[in-house]
Amino acid sequence: LREFALPLLPSLGEGAATKEAFLWAFGALKTNALRPFSQPQSLRIAPFLQMVSHSRRPNCNTKFSSSGIFKKDETLDLVATRPIREGDPILYDFDPTKTEIDILVDYGVFDTELPLGGMELNLEIDESDPYFDDKCDVVEEVAKVSGSFLVSETDVPGDVLAFLRLSQLKDSDAFLLEPVFRNEIWGFMQDPVSADNESNVCESMIQSCQGALDEFPTTYEEDVETLKGLIGDPATKQGAERMAVEAKVQEK
Repeated sequence: LREFALPLLPSLGEGAATKEAFLWAFGALKTNALRPFSQPQSLRIAPFLQMVSHSRRPNCNTKFSSSGIFKKDETLDLVATRPIREGDPILYDFDPTKTEIDILVDYGVFDTELPLGGMELNLEIDESDPYFDDKCDVVEEVAKVSGSFLVSETDVPGDVLAFLRLSQLKDSDAFLLEPVFRNEIWGFMQDPVSADNESNVCESMIQSCQGALDEFPTTYEEDVETLKGLIGDPATKQGAERMAVEAKVQEK
């Protein structure tokens, strides 16, 4: 902060270069910014976002438009997508492509009525695997997947199971990694390879999930009970505590 921010904004003074000040400024920027479709790499501050409610059943959308005599200025319009009566809340979906937890992290809001479920699952090949290089080659050159997948309770992409089966290929199943099968192996992974391979896949996922759950200070059952109490209190409908507990329950 002292090296980069203060030289640009000397009027802030030395006392402004604190961690707390940075986190506040970063949070204010992240929760009030949108990316224009014409310039997805840039950000536009839109303070009115603080005055609308996030919802997966929106009644409006945003549109960037050119304005001014020479169309060099840019405006952000809030456009109704269905009739809105006087007194109705303005509902806006902050990002239809992101899960509710990502929306909570990026904008500090959470749709408690109709949350978009799902989590980003990141998978990787164990570097100590004797077939590490071959498996990475299959993932990168044949399957062309990143190892990052969006999963939910009701939707697990087929490539997730294929990745897991590939990661657990060993012993008598490892012959599938031979170059002669290189172009077909990802298709083979879409179906069970062997009883041992399927068992290893399940065991590895159970261990990983259990390890992740053990890092939480509370259990799933405890969170559900806490959430029941918060849901019963109208004052906590959009409260930070309820949103945090909703996110934990969904993640678990």
